[in-house]
Amino acid sequence: WLKALSTFSEDLSGTITARRAQSLQCNAMAAGDIAALDRTARIAIVGGGIGGLTFARALQLQGFERVEVLEQWAEVKVRGGHIGCRPAEQGGALGVLETLGLLRQVEAVAPSARGTLQRMCNGREIAVVEDYHLGPRIMRETLQHILLESVAPGTVRFGAGLRDIRERADHVELSLEDGAAGRYDLVVAADGINSVVAQKLWPDESSKDFAGFVTYVCMAEGAFVPANTWYDNFVDCGDHGFCVRCLSGFGASGRRDMAGFVVR
Repeated sequence: WLKALSTFSEDLSGTITARRAQSLQCNAMAAGDIAALDRTARIAIVGGGIGGLTFARALQLQGFERVEVLEQWAEVKVRGGHIGCRPAEQGGALGVLETLGLLRQVEAVAPSARGTLQRMCNGREIAVVEDYHLGPRIMRETLQHILLESVAPGTVRFGAGLRDIRERADHVELSLEDGAAGRYDLVVAADGINSVVAQKLWPDESSKDFAGFVTYVCMAEGAFVPANTWYDNFVDCGDHGFCVRCLSGFGASGRRDMAGFVVR
């Protein structure tokens, strides 16, 4: 399993390095551009998922007054199971929730937990970490509703699918599927794996290539996994393999446990 991941990483190293350099350059430019923007600048965020709503909340906390989130669906639409919000030292988003002032709302649904991290390989235990800070695990739909309620009323425009984007010297023009159009000082793409913005700006690089991994996620409402436990088992079968991951989480309706299978 680990050998396959290593080989996969080496095969894509050139592409990843190039894209990472491009991403870092864009991030540096974006940070400078945002710092230079007037608080009355008109900003459009394409995509009303977790990423788009998080950025909208952050901008409004910084005093930006004209932030719009353009969501193609007519209502909140969520895919996927729960998401872990681990501490920053583990690379997690717990600090982001604190900065956004939303940790209390999240922990009211999904309490922050400490527990046991157990990892196995081919049935043999290779690591057990007690008192591991698991953080809150919350259903994506529940987190998205918390974020939606945190932004100013009228921030999100539902049914506002993007049709075209045109960059000008000092602004960006957006055309929507319903025929509406707008002029913005800054446009942020947060429209996910099927990003319309990416397809328009980089038509030759926006295709998705199968990497040889398939993920199955099974969710169950109720308590099926031992409380406060994160279980991983990697099974290496030579030229193929799989990983089983079991853990618990929470949604608005209570406990939601998950079993995930990643097949190579």
